[in-house]
Amino acid sequence: MRQTAVIQSTVSSNRIEGIEAPDARVRDIVYQRTLPLGRSEQEIAGYRDALSSIHTKHQYMPLSTGVVLQLHRDLYQFTASPGGRWKDSENVIAERLPDGSTAVRFTTVPAYQTPEFMTHLGDYGV
Repeated sequence: MRQTAVIQSTVSSNRIEGIEAPDARVRDIVYQRTLPLGRSEQEIAGYRDALSSIHTKHQYMPLSTGVVLQLHRDLYQFTASPGGRWKDSENVIAERLPDGSTAVRFTTVPAYQTPEFMTHLGDYGV
């Protein structure tokens, strides 16, 4: 049951980011039966490892900037993009609509404020 939840979480969380792969490939990546091919599969493999760390080591992972950066590094470990650093450019979470237009779902904290906001995670009820 846990593996099914991990696969569903992986598919759903990555789909929000526009990252998709065939279900069989996701299963093979989650079960570590294959190496990830391409950016989407690399991000799925990183998500798998970050989620595995959370499931197996959560009691040793108090919410802190160090833990967030570690998980971010794990997420991007299979990609050419550097992980484990705060963002240095602006971004928004957007959804592509059926007509091809986009809708902003969430606007993130500006890049220059990210380090400060992250040091105050507990202050925001996170």
